[in-house]
Amino acid sequence: MNNRRIESLKYTYLENQKVKLFLSYSETDSKNVILFVHGYPDTHKTWDLQVNVLKEKFTLGAIDLRGSGRSSKPSEQSEYNYTMILSDLLEAIRFLSKDKKVHLVGHDWGAALGWLFISDFEYSKYVSSFTAISGPHPWLAGKRIIDDLFSFDLSNWSKVIDQGFRSWYIWFFQIPVLPELIWQNFGESIYKWIMDWGGVPKKDSLRKVNKNDIYNSTIAPINLFRELLFGKTVISSPSHIKVPVQLIVPQKDFIVLPEVYENSYDYVEN
Repeated sequence: MNNRRIESLKYTYLENQKVKLFLSYSETDSKNVILFVHGYPDTHKTWDLQVNVLKEKFTLGAIDLRGSGRSSKPSEQSEYNYTMILSDLLEAIRFLSKDKKVHLVGHDWGAALGWLFISDFEYSKYVSSFTAISGPHPWLAGKRIIDDLFSFDLSNWSKVIDQGFRSWYIWFFQIPVLPELIWQNFGESIYKWIMDWGGVPKKDSLRKVNKNDIYNSTIAPINLFRELLFGKTVISSPSHIKVPVQLIVPQKDFIVLPEVYENSYDYVEN
């Protein structure tokens, strides 16, 4: 099952706001269309196993987000604002589905983007369902942490501290230049450690990457995190989300505590 060789897939570059977006995709007669969105530090190849199983049954696509993999890497931090990335996703959806609805699937940062996509009334019209894997809505996650902090409950405070340590890299990425230098000089060792810590099988092809592959999935996307916290467009509270949501919460996730997702149910109708 670790064989990630995929045949019968096509590849294309979409263009949005002068950014070229790499998309691998399959075409079938199925009315069901799936778009997979990767996290950090990943590319479309994260979804190879899923694509291998589903490519003959569904029309589907796996995108390299701007700054990652084979997609363009804009030089300005502001070009990684989440609003621009949501419009990138819309371009991919329109290409795959010809303006019909898709099943949106996101992991990690890709899940966070998916939450923001379905929280937007206009964008949500393009989504039949959303599956979030190991990724909460950014605003709801922040609200949960703040609520716990001001609950004056010691057990809740311990969770806030725990989550703070788990999210250390988000704050580290706000430092200018240093994160990029570390990836450039120690990228191979760090990537191997991430694969080991994440439990990726030794023979999995995700481990078979070179320096350039690592650079292409790690350095430019740091700006995603900088824009997330201090970007021009601030993430706002979602209204009730009408798109059906499937939430997959890994119980042994070393980045996000399961409790962070609990208030999601208050904002999702289905």
